[in-house]
Amino acid sequence: TYGQLLAISPTKPVFIAETGCVPTGTTAGETSAAWIKQFPAALRLMPHIENVTWFDAQGYTLSVEDTNALRVVFG
Repeated sequence: TYGQLLAISPTKPVFIAETGCVPTGTTAGETSAAWIKQFPAALRLMPHIENVTWFDAQGYTLSVEDTNALRVVFG
């Protein structure tokens, strides 16, 4: 977890090598686009994270809503 990483080395930057999300969440009505849009707020709670790499699995096509959310979040 983020807390465990900081316990190991509280002054080092944190890099998330691969992250992504499934098309639908575990809660009814939850979408990947909604998760993507909430991602920046979550990152602001973890100020040592300096880099994130988005991972897109082969065979999964992003929806238009997902693509637009990623453009907003990552520019």
